[in-house]
Amino acid sequence: MNFESVCFLFGLMIIPFSFQFFPRLYFNEKLFWPIYIFTIILAVLGLLTLGNSNSSKPNFYLFLICPLYSLSILRIGLELFKKNFKRNPKNPPRFSFGYDGLGWDRFFYFSFTMLSLTLPILILAYYYT
Repeated sequence: MNFESVCFLFGLMIIPFSFQFFPRLYFNEKLFWPIYIFTIILAVLGLLTLGNSNSSKPNFYLFLICPLYSLSILRIGLELFKKNFKRNPKNPPRFSFGYDGLGWDRFFYFSFTMLSLTLPILILAYYYT
C-alpha cells in the first residue's frame, strides 16, 4: 500500500470512525482544540500537494482535507443536538426494531456519516470530470 492510499483512507475515515467507536473524545471540550489543530495541519499538508500532483490521476493527498470538514460537521451537529435535546447523542444499538427512544440519535449518526462522505465524493467527481 503506497502513501497516497494511506492518505486517502486516513483522511476519509479518521473522524467518522473514531466518532463511531470513541464518541466521548468529541464530547470532551478540553480535547476540541488539539483535535481541531491536528485536522488543520492535515488540511494544510493536503493543500500543499496541489502543485506536486500529476494531472492525469486524482490527487489522493487532498483527502487530508476531509478530517477538517468532518470535524466541522460534527461540531455543528453536536451543538444543534445539545441545543434541542439538552444532552449528547447516545450510540444506539444498530439493529433494534423496537421503540427505544433513540430515533433522533440514530438520525444524528446517520446524517453525520452521510454528510462526511459528501466532500470526498465531490473531490473525486472534480478529478474525474
